[in-house]
Amino acid sequence: MSPLSIRHRYFVAKRELVPSDLAWLGRLDDGRTEAAVAVVSNDDGQERLIGIGRYALIEPHLAEVAFEVGDADQGHGIGTLLLDQLVDIARAHAITVLRAEVENDNRQMLDVLAHSGLVIKKTVCGTICRVDLTVADTGEDQRACAATSPRA
Repeated sequence: MSPLSIRHRYFVAKRELVPSDLAWLGRLDDGRTEAAVAVVSNDDGQERLIGIGRYALIEPHLAEVAFEVGDADQGHGIGTLLLDQLVDIARAHAITVLRAEVENDNRQMLDVLAHSGLVIKKTVCGTICRVDLTVADTGEDQRACAATSPRA
């Protein structure tokens, strides 16, 4: 990931994951309070991690969601695919809102969220845009992902 992509994901410039980052990645439960999904490519027997999406419960029925997609794979529907999977898991665990905190200049992620088909509420505070996605099943989000999935 480029320095800009790393800043968009972590809001700071990071050169490597620290032990607390690695501990967070390793402490998943069954989706009740945390979930993670990944897109992995298998080219000629070589697996390559393309993207990761995660959520962590921060209040009853509200989870914070975050995504990482490698620069070369951005713009191909991977973020939409990850979001769609996390929405399904959240619904199965009575989570009704997924919250993303996105830097205002991260147009790609803001576009993914805006075109998800989910009901969204945006709140801007300085350089950060808080996007609350209502995960009620309207069918709109399934159509949005269905249109993107073949490309991803």
